Amino acid sequence: PGDSIMAKRVLRGLIRGFSTHNLPERLVWGVEIEGKTGFQSKNKLKKSKNQKKINHLVSFGGSRELRQLENALEHMMATASDLAEQERVLERINILASKAQPKREELGPIKKLFYSVQWDDKHIPLAHKTLLKACAKTGSIEDAELLVSSFENKRIAINDKVFGKLVQAAVVGRDLDCARKWLDKYIRMCKQGSLRFNVLPVIHYISGCTLLGELEEVYQVLNQISDLKTPLDERLVSVGLKTFAVNGAPDEAVDFFYASASKGYPLGDETIGQLFHVLLRLHRRKAVYKMFDEFRASEIWKPRLGSKSYSVVAGDLARRGMASRVTEILKEAEQNGIKILKKGEIDLLLAIHEQKELPEVNGAGETTSDVSIFRKARHRIKNLLSLKKQGDAYKLLRSLPEPELRPDLFDVCMSAVMIMNFISTTEKIGPMLKLYNRYNPVARKCNELARYSPVQLEGPLFNAAKLHHNQELAEFAAREHLNSGYRDAAITRKALRLMCYFSNMELAEQLLEKLPFCAKQPENLHFHLIILCHKEDFAGAVRVQKRIEQLEPKIRTYPESFVLMMLANSKLGKTKEVEKLWKKLNSLSSWRRDDINQFWQSVRRLQHLVSKSEQAAKIFLRVFENYPVEASPLYASLTKPIDFHLSAQLHMNREHWKAAGDMYEIIKQRKLPVRTMQWVYKLKQITKAKSPKFAVMVIEDSLEKLANGNTTEGITEVAIDHIIEAIKEFPKILELGLKGNSSELWRTTLLPRMKER
Repeated sequence: PGDSIMAKRVLRGLIRGFSTHNLPERLVWGVEIEGKTGFQSKNKLKKSKNQKKINHLVSFGGSRELRQLENALEHMMATASDLAEQERVLERINILASKAQPKREELGPIKKLFYSVQWDDKHIPLAHKTLLKACAKTGSIEDAELLVSSFENKRIAINDKVFGKLVQAAVVGRDLDCARKWLDKYIRMCKQGSLRFNVLPVIHYISGCTLLGELEEVYQVLNQISDLKTPLDERLVSVGLKTFAVNGAPDEAVDFFYASASKGYPLGDETIGQLFHVLLRLHRRKAVYKMFDEFRASEIWKPRLGSKSYSVVAGDLARRGMASRVTEILKEAEQNGIKILKKGEIDLLLAIHEQKELPEVNGAGETTSDVSIFRKARHRIKNLLSLKKQGDAYKLLRSLPEPELRPDLFDVCMSAVMIMNFISTTEKIGPMLKLYNRYNPVARKCNELARYSPVQLEGPLFNAAKLHHNQELAEFAAREHLNSGYRDAAITRKALRLMCYFSNMELAEQLLEKLPFCAKQPENLHFHLIILCHKEDFAGAVRVQKRIEQLEPKIRTYPESFVLMMLANSKLGKTKEVEKLWKKLNSLSSWRRDDINQFWQSVRRLQHLVSKSEQAAKIFLRVFENYPVEASPLYASLTKPIDFHLSAQLHMNREHWKAAGDMYEIIKQRKLPVRTMQWVYKLKQITKAKSPKFAVMVIEDSLEKLANGNTTEGITEVAIDHIIEAIKEFPKILELGLKGNSSELWRTTLLPRMKER
């Protein structure tokens, strides 16, 4: 006290050593800072003019000078506090923007926080770009455009990253036209040399094409950027392949891959593995194996194969239990110095297929180095289900810890799907719905982390609805699928088929909107025909027919589509067009196995329509009642064993039970494979048609498979209930069975179960 000289020295020492590092944060900023900010290290306070002035005043002293010193120090402390507050707000905005979901309402709190601060010149660019990031994440394209329009006045550079955020905002907001507008402007500026080319805006746009099913746009945008004199980026091809995967277009994925290779894209192991993964997901195994063998034999492609492509093929072969081929591929990879990814998982898959019981999953320490506890549990659950230990499988699933990472979330969801699929073969809908409700939030969380390859738990519900003809369950699953907001063309088409089958055209139309309308997706036009015919919009159906004819022969016309087109034209009185379609139908040479059921079932679904028109009824009578089965192109060559089964199915669908029984007897004599369960469901109709011999054959086949524990062909304990119902209505079946050659089977397998019930 009273020592002004010492006071000056202390003050001088404080000011000279003043920085954000050696003074306490609370003293400097005047606020409590929560955690470390990401901006302090980049924005350290430099010596300002005030600080130089303070140093000058301290050096030369004086009472007036000291008052000036106090004022300058107060101003400096206030400025420092204000800058720190801005950095704290900026950090908070950055955190909120990073965690933002694609919901526009989430932008409100971020904007409020942004406009609550008077930004310093130094912080303006970063603050505005952070808000732009939030606009992109939430899909608020209007706010993003408004913000970018102010960049020029604030002297903020509009670079490739800004265009990337604008395209992303439009894509997340599902405004593909707006995204294309900004992408075109960006590409135009790149061609002029105003901006350097960055692949991210293009990737964002292709991702939008994925979500909205605009497959043709992918080709167009890649052709557009091919004029730019920039290195081609392999990531564009990878994102494009995901587009075709999500929209269920395997042929287009292969065409896109080879077209990209011809344009000079550096396609390596990662992209080849991605293509294999896409094709396997879309059930094109043979195409993958053939392509893999061709690549191994090619001098151009063989050097490009690596860990990803070898691992994808080896993993799928292991899933199918093809141990010899897996060993061959692993040996070849070892010789070429290629490391197989997740080899431990491949060993687990082979063990499951050999029906070896896997060890218990007690903790992460018991897993192999390249298989997580969730992945090992998934394989263990598959193993338990193959051994019919569904109770143990469910207990294991419940015992798993809460997953956080996307791969672990995916494994938990797929484990739930396997158990639900196992339950779907029974009529126990309750436990399956309980599992669905429990793990659907996990699937949603998984989809939020990877929106372009979504997990859909509705698949088993659709399978159960189809197997047990449960319309209520099918409609529930379809609504859940619509509300999920994620695209999966395979699941959507499965739902669409069921809605058409149950004649719920309202839901069918909503599902159809989720599928892409383009030339390379003929199945969508086929579904459109079904919906229009059910709605009796026959003029619209004829317009769709013209579109199909324009696309021929690029696409395969579905036989059922011919039926629908004939119906529409007959309703409109276009007799010549009907005859033309009839000739075309008979000239078809390649019919797929699924075509048969689709072709004949279509008339049963549309009988109520044709009954209103005498002309249409005559045409349908000609097509379906007098159609010579043996002379039809469908059965001109019954050479493969499966063809006999399909022929029997045809008679069954037409309710020609005697003919179906004769064909079934041929199948049994030749010891050909048959899915017995679908015949069990028809036992009542068979008994009503007074075909006891046929009914006995079906029942004996079912009992034999039940006795042997063979569930691979669809036979389950539910069969007993249908058999008992049939015997109640036609007791002679039981009498014939007990007198027949397989009487012992009836006594040991059926009678005890009848007593239990």
